[in-house]
Amino acid sequence: MTEQHGSKDQQHPLYNRDRPLIDILLTQEATDYNLAELARLKIRYQGFPGARDIQQDLDKVLQQWGLTETQLFER
Repeated sequence: MTEQHGSKDQQHPLYNRDRPLIDILLTQEATDYNLAELARLKIRYQGFPGARDIQQDLDKVLQQWGLTETQLFER
């Protein structure tokens, strides 16, 4: 069952490239490289009207690594 309010959501042009990367981050440790990738993706999708699954998974990675968004950007 799909919700109709999703019709306003846009497909991010880099979604298909970023989705597999996020799936990998969900299984990885917080290395310097992975922190940089996560921060880059957070910035890319911040405020984007769509790609809700990606935004939720980015937040999930932050939680798994025990970081707030502020702590991520400080590192």
